[in-house]
This record gives sequence, structure tokens and C-alpha cells, in this order.
Amino acid sequence: MVYLKIYTRKDLNAVRGEDLSYDGWGLDKNYILMANIDLAGYDTAGDGSGWLPIGNTIGHFTGVFDGNNFEISNLTINRNSTNHQGLFGYVGIDASIDNLTLKSVSINASNSSYVGGLAGTIIDAQVSDCSVSGSVNSDQVVGGLIGANSGGTILGNSSTAAVTCNIMTGGGLVGSNYNGGSISACSASGDVNGEEHTGGFVGFNDTTSEILNCSAAGNVNGVEKTGGLVGRNEGTVSDSDATGAVDGGSGGMTGGLVGVNSTASGVISDSYATGEVTRGTGGIAGTGGTGGLVGISEFSTSISDCYSESDVSGDYYTGGLIGDSHGTVSNWYAIGNVSGIDYTGGLTGYIHDGEVTVCYATGTVTGTGEFTGGFAGYNQGDILNCYATGTVTGGTDYTGGFLGYNMGDLQNCHAIGAVGFAGTWVGGLVGSYYDPVIACYYDWETTTGVDPNPPDPNGGFSRTTAQMKTQATFSAWDFMVTWSISPAINNGYPYLTDLQP
Repeated sequence: MVYLKIYTRKDLNAVRGEDLSYDGWGLDKNYILMANIDLAGYDTAGDGSGWLPIGNTIGHFTGVFDGNNFEISNLTINRNSTNHQGLFGYVGIDASIDNLTLKSVSINASNSSYVGGLAGTIIDAQVSDCSVSGSVNSDQVVGGLIGANSGGTILGNSSTAAVTCNIMTGGGLVGSNYNGGSISACSASGDVNGEEHTGGFVGFNDTTSEILNCSAAGNVNGVEKTGGLVGRNEGTVSDSDATGAVDGGSGGMTGGLVGVNSTASGVISDSYATGEVTRGTGGIAGTGGTGGLVGISEFSTSISDCYSESDVSGDYYTGGLIGDSHGTVSNWYAIGNVSGIDYTGGLTGYIHDGEVTVCYATGTVTGTGEFTGGFAGYNQGDILNCYATGTVTGGTDYTGGFLGYNMGDLQNCHAIGAVGFAGTWVGGLVGSYYDPVIACYYDWETTTGVDPNPPDPNGGFSRTTAQMKTQATFSAWDFMVTWSISPAINNGYPYLTDLQP
């Protein structure tokens, strides 16, 4: 491949093909950077707006740009009411940008959309081994590296840039990933502040797109649909993590990894979150969804082989893993402490439907209102082979060591955490129920301290501590595959074989 060589600021500006002294240069050519370039004070148009992006909606950049492991520093843009801004404005089909460092970027573009440190928009292009530092501030579809990725491949990139998105769809690396966009082996560590669809890594990930083996470490502040990694996910998130603190303000749908996991194509697997998750005061009763991993999991979504170590503080629908769950959940655990008002649980606040299998929760759970449980506050779905060990403190009504209230199927589960309450309807396993439970047990000595007389097997079988540490007690359970028991593990109580605590 033959490259045109870039040594100076003037050379870089000539890539757009408008300088006639650079014969043969243009948006469809191949370029290689041959030196570091400092753009401090550079003003393309001489009007104080700073750098003019390469490529726009009329003329896309469709060539090759090899940064050759050099850096471009102090890129500055102060241009309002203009979309598609960054070092590149619009990168088109089959273009590639590789091996480039952007240092100390400063972009301020109010009343604008599709803004990123490296590129405003890419379509079916490739960006690999690039990095950005500095700050990016705009209104909609804003990312530290790229504003919008439509069908492109983003591989091995990073951003430490602080991102501010004043209206909608902001992410630490990419604002919006859609039309089959693929992002893999990338990271973002800058703080992100936004309104709706705000993520530490990506603001919005659509049904056809994927995020694989990626991480976010920055703190995230949003108002609605706020996640440590992704604000709103409709596609695939796998082998990824978020470790920054997440604050969802007074809005709903706040998660340590994903704010809202939406549509049947929303799949999350082999991922985790560890940062503190908070939904601020002022939330409206009946709304919410605050979770250590996912705020709300809607429709028929799927979440598997994930965990959260996040402490979670919310109001309505608050859980150590999911605030409000509608989909399928399997092979999860949550160990963070959880506090909320109504519908508060160690794993999930409210299970509307779907199936929850092979999961456990160990954190302390505190609810000041109704429906508080060590595992879930309220259940209308199917729960199979799960357990809870955390201390539970309820508020007004319906407090249980495992469930606050059960209206679904509950089978082969146990609870051992102490249960305290100020209201009515309390139980070592469930506070109250509409549907009876099957083959479920609780340690009455450690939960309520009271052996029910007469016992109520429809609300779970009460057993002594010694009995709860004896395999024979759980005669209907599968100790060949699903469950194990050992004096040295889980304090002697049954544990899930594939999720050894």
C-alpha cells in the first residue's frame, strides 16, 4: 500500500483535499503519520472555532489513516450547532483509522449531535488501536472516542476523556453503537455525565450490535437509563465489566453495568459490576429500577453467568443484581448490601415474570416500606435452586428471609439470614404468599428466632441450624449436579455447585 506522509499541521489539514498545493491528496487516499503533531492554537477557518473535522455528510473520509503510533495533541473544537465533529467528522464505508493517540482533546459543541474525540460518526469503517484523552462536551450522541458507530468495527481502543452529554445518548467510548456495530477489547475510564441513555462505555447499544470483552472504570451520572457500562442495551454484552460508581439521579433505570436491558435481543453474559450504585432522592413511587448489575431487565431478555459486588441504594424496585426483572436470569450472584423503600431484594427487587435459576444473594437488605426479602422483594415468576444468606430488615409489611411476598413458583430454595421487621407479615423464608412454595427451607434459629407452631410448610419448612447443615434434610434436591454441601463451604449450609461462594 502506498501512503501519503503527514509531518506537519498543514499536512494534516490537507487530508480533506482542499489545499491545491497538495496534488493528489483527498478524502479517499491512504495516509501515514510520520511525527507527533501539536494542534495547540490551530484554527482551520480563522474564526476561533478551532479544528475543522475531516469529512462531513457530503464528503466522507473513505481512505486509510495510520497513526503509526504517533500522537496528535491539543485538538480543540469550539463550534456550536454543527453535527459530526471530532478529528474526523464523518468516516465512511471501508475506511480505517489505526494506531493513533489523541492527547488533551478539548471539544465543546452545544446544540450539536454526533461528536467524539476521534470521530463524530463512522459507517461500516474500522477503528483500531487508538486512544483519546481530554474532554468532549456536546448535546446528543457523544463519545470519548466516537459519537456514533453505524456498522463499524472498533477494536483495541481506549479513552480516558471526560464526557458530558447534555441531552441524550452519551458514552465514555462511544455514544451510540448500532446497525451491527461491533466493539471489542476496548476500555473507557473517564467520568461520564449525561441525561438519558448514559453509559460509562456506550450510551445505547441496539438490537443488532455487540460489546465484547470491554470495560469501563469512570464514574457515571445520569438522569434516566444510566449504566456503568451501557445506558440502554438491546443487543449483546459479553465478557465485560464496569467498576465505577453510578448515580441515576431522580430518574429510573440505573444499573452498575446496564441501566435498562431491553427487547428480546437484549443479552448479557459473563459480565460483572463492582461500583456503588445509587438512585437519588425525588423518585416517583411506582417507578425506579436500581440494580447492582441492571436497573430494569425488560420483556424476554436474557442474563446469565454474571455477578455484582456493588452496594445499591434506591427507592422503588431495588436489587443487588436487578432492580426490576422481566426476563430469564441464571447463574448469578450478588454480594453487595441493598437499601430501598418498596420492593427491595438482595438479588432483585421485583420479579414480574420469567425464570430465575441457580442464583444466590449474600448482602444485607434494608427496606423502609413494603416487600423486602433477602433474595427478592416480590415474586410473580419462577424461582428454582437459589438461596439467600444476608440479614433482612423490613419496614411496614411483607418481610422475608428469602421473599417478601410470593405469587409465583418457588422451589428448592433456602434462607438463613436474620429477619427484623417493624410491620406485619413476616417469615423466615417468605413474608406472605398467594402461591405455596415447594421443598424450600429456612433456619428458624438464625432467621426469626421463633419456631412456628404449628409450622406452615406452604411458607417453607422451618429447620434447626443443625438440620439445615445436613444433606438428608433436603431429600428432594439434586445433590448430584446442582447442589453441594460441606462443613468448610458456605458455613456448612447447602451451596450451588457451579457458584461456590
